[in-house]
Amino acid sequence: MEVIFTDAENNELGRIKHSEFVETLIPSFRQNTHDMFLKHIFASKPTVKNWLIEDLKIEDSSAIIFLSASDPTSSVVNFAESQNKKIEYYLKPFNVIEVDFGFYNDLWNTDGTIRRNDRAHTGLLSGEMHKRRPCIVLSVRGDCVQVLPLSTKEGLEHDPKCIPITSKSFTRLAPRYREKQSFALLEMIQTVSARRVFPPRNENFKFEHIYNIFRLTGEDKANLKKALAEQYNKDIIFKLDDMERQNESLRQEKQTIFKSRNAIMEEKTALQKELDDLKEFILKFGNDLGAGNSLEEILSYYQN
Repeated sequence: MEVIFTDAENNELGRIKHSEFVETLIPSFRQNTHDMFLKHIFASKPTVKNWLIEDLKIEDSSAIIFLSASDPTSSVVNFAESQNKKIEYYLKPFNVIEVDFGFYNDLWNTDGTIRRNDRAHTGLLSGEMHKRRPCIVLSVRGDCVQVLPLSTKEGLEHDPKCIPITSKSFTRLAPRYREKQSFALLEMIQTVSARRVFPPRNENFKFEHIYNIFRLTGEDKANLKKALAEQYNKDIIFKLDDMERQNESLRQEKQTIFKSRNAIMEEKTALQKELDDLKEFILKFGNDLGAGNSLEEILSYYQN
């Protein structure tokens, strides 16, 4: 058994020969699904490190993997090291990033059968997070990043543990991030090596380490924080609910006070009008009797 790597022009890049093997792992490649990437350095292409799998064919005892050179994107670790900075300088909570979780493998047997890997722990197993996908940063500690994966899988809108992320959070990213509704998978929080973390493709279709512009909107951030609290810390949400109830009670009390104040002000205005009308009547009456031209003169006239 051997695995042969070729480029788009069918030029062989390298091969791995398996002697006395009954089965081996090969990429679980399917046409028209998600992109799959390999990191290999071949002697004939020493400057290319990132490869995109274009096709995979089985011919007799050979698995032929067709590759094309991919964008030479460095991880956040490599970039931070080149700038003499720490990872925390670039990655902040609620940034949008991409994480390469790796890909599923198939078990390829000498009898020609191929099935999904279900026992080789050196590769991903069914149900584990896979492929390169957008994620949301939750925290950074050393060379590890805690992330919340995103998915556009259909049907997630019916799952209360999948939180929709609006397209406004992807306005600075390439259009493909907005083509479908994205959901944050609350039950799939992962801690990954920062070497798996890459910048997303920006609106100019380039990979740039400008993480501060790739972040959730305030609304999405607030919704996600509340959902995380509900999922992982009931005490926090109970306190939040209690605070909201207290706030509502204070709001209603404030409205009652304002209503009472307005009623008092209206009553004061009415009394002032009655007083002004009375003064006007006394002045007119006093003038008609020749008692004076002011309240003091009229009162003095009647007192004498």
